[in-house]
Amino acid sequence: MSKESPILLDPTDPDDPLKLVFNDDGRVAPDPDLDEAAQSQVKFAIEYLGLSQSQLDGGRRKTWRDCTRKIAKYSRIAKKHKGERTVEECETLLELRNELIAMSKSSSEFSAAARCCLTVNRLPAFILCDELAPLAVDV
Repeated sequence: MSKESPILLDPTDPDDPLKLVFNDDGRVAPDPDLDEAAQSQVKFAIEYLGLSQSQLDGGRRKTWRDCTRKIAKYSRIAKKHKGERTVEECETLLELRNELIAMSKSSSEFSAAARCCLTVNRLPAFILCDELAPLAVDV
């Protein structure tokens, strides 16, 4: 057993990326629910891994805004009773749902920012944590 303790986040550890949160302005920060020691570790990782750069922040900000627009449109339609929705609105609702789910896929650019946006807007059911799914193995 090693006596060394990691000081940076490990992207291969499914719990470590969850220690990061993204704000609507695209900035990255430690999850406020972490204890002080863990927050310090995350701040260190953000600085030394270069997770806070204007280009990255801008990309996350754009993703957040796109996600927010889709959520607003989805919410406007979803507030209507099913029987009051037009066929077009039902199709739009499904399309928006699929687009929001796609934004949360690990293969999507800035998916962590989209996931934070969905969580803040109380739509965690649209978050697809596909990176936690078992890998298909060819036999």
